[in-house]
Amino acid sequence: CGGLGTPLLAQRSEEFDRVSGEGTGRFGGRAGPALPELLKALADENDAVMVAARTALARVGKAAVPGLVEALKGGDELVRGQAMRALREMGPAASG
Repeated sequence: CGGLGTPLLAQRSEEFDRVSGEGTGRFGGRAGPALPELLKALADENDAVMVAARTALARVGKAAVPGLVEALKGGDELVRGQAMRALREMGPAASG
């Protein structure tokens, strides 16, 4: 492990955080095109990417709720946990 992959993952997570965390937070419900990628990123092997995706989805608000609810039904425990945390971080916005 390590080697060339580590700097690339770090660069990827910084970019992902910048674009997804800040960008989707500002766009809210208009972040629809990014939602599938953000939902996929909940299962990323890089913890920083996974956390950035969860944070971005929480910032998006109610537009992200259907995808997060679907993620709760999935078989991956880690993804279910991230989806649950995103909904919790959303607070009242998650219920409509």
